[in-house]
Amino acid sequence: MGSPLADMMTAREAATTAEDPLADVCFWGTVDGDVAAMRVLALRSLDAYGIGVVVSRTSPKWRQMSLGGKVAVLLYWATVGRQFRVTGVLAEMPASILADQWAKKGRRARLLEHYYDVHGAQTSPVPSRVTLEAGMAELEQRFDEVEDVPMPDSVVGLVVTPTEVEVWHDREDRLHDRWMWRLIDGVWARERLVP
Repeated sequence: MGSPLADMMTAREAATTAEDPLADVCFWGTVDGDVAAMRVLALRSLDAYGIGVVVSRTSPKWRQMSLGGKVAVLLYWATVGRQFRVTGVLAEMPASILADQWAKKGRRARLLEHYYDVHGAQTSPVPSRVTLEAGMAELEQRFDEVEDVPMPDSVVGLVVTPTEVEVWHDREDRLHDRWMWRLIDGVWARERLVP
């Protein structure tokens, strides 16, 4: 019968070709106690294993993700009329894939990961923009002679391996195609949903 991951990968490729502004982002929902939180993250990988992102262990989202691993992911690409609501098992990304993803980050983004360790955790208060820029300038000097800024230990890759995926395919007549995929004993089962 196939798998929803194949549909996701095909849709993302089409969205990238169509220059969809959301082709490289995903929306993550987490729960911290009884408070739900949503955020947009860079979609670092989408393959047969699942949906991958790279985050800092200094971030509140890491704490939320690591407490019980309750995560929901939404992928939405308007240019191709596709939406995927995903729940699944959260695990750390294999080190080799994380290294590949780190290699794709720009220099400034790599330095920012070091900022979190040296000057202030992600989402922590900073006195001013001047303070933020001064910290970044200090890191630029520190790594001035380093072409390939190393990955700090606080960087972690996470992958959601889907166990349920609700798929929505847009139709102009509003009778959208919707399916619920469930992974049962290692096999994907699909049922049609009312739009």
